[in-house]
Amino acid sequence: TYIETLDAAEARNTTSLSLNFTLSEPAELIWYVLRGQGSVTITANTTITAVNGTNSLVLFARDAAGNVGYDAVQFLVSFAQLP
Repeated sequence: TYIETLDAAEARNTTSLSLNFTLSEPAELIWYVLRGQGSVTITANTTITAVNGTNSLVLFARDAAGNVGYDAVQFLVSFAQLP
């Protein structure tokens, strides 16, 4: 299984972000690790809770043959400073 797309971008004034991805084939198991924390199992696109500052996310997918694909991204969450 190959992760064809994994969207991550700079976010402003929010820590609730959409995790959107596309897989090359059906997966038996999909999970992610955000900021080196424990793994979270998901079944489709979902919403994650990031932190202010730099975040890292690794998305994994395992197919029926047991092959595991993964992709990693880093993204920035930035809260606007009041003057």
